[in-house]
Amino acid sequence: MKSLLENESIRLRACEPGDAVLVYRAENDTDEWETSVCNEPVSLYSVQRFIDECTGDFFMDCRLKMVIERKADGMPIGFVDLFGYDHLTAKAEIGMLVLKPFRGMGYARQAAALAVDYAFSRLKLNQIYAYFTTDNVKAIGLFETLGFVRAGTLRQWFFSHTSGYKDAVVMQLVGGR
Repeated sequence: MKSLLENESIRLRACEPGDAVLVYRAENDTDEWETSVCNEPVSLYSVQRFIDECTGDFFMDCRLKMVIERKADGMPIGFVDLFGYDHLTAKAEIGMLVLKPFRGMGYARQAAALAVDYAFSRLKLNQIYAYFTTDNVKAIGLFETLGFVRAGTLRQWFFSHTSGYKDAVVMQLVGGR
């Protein structure tokens, strides 16, 4: 039987209290802030509280943070988030982070594909969308392979401490693949 949240090499699982330090380190990696909503350091206390306060019900929390775990050894290698759920339009934003040592190995595409399939088949979302800086060609290409289309450009949407304001491309997938 095919599992909804795993394939041959990875699984997506709920974020557990023991993942707090990993989330804390990832959220405080300033190299990642350019393409996230982080603008300041986050405390371990607030990360732990966030994990503790999640009910595990996507529709109540309006978000779901999942750990990408390598099946071979149980190693957490990143995160996938479905967040900003809108009840009326059945849409949510997707975001993900594969930790640096595990990039370039195909895990991002696998994790995104699993999350998208789950969002449409189990959560019954109508639409998933994402924002990327226009120069993030890897992310744009990855999401295009999943059927996402460019819906528009937002001028000066992200701010980089090294290169100033950057435009963002909005990508969306409506009605599944």
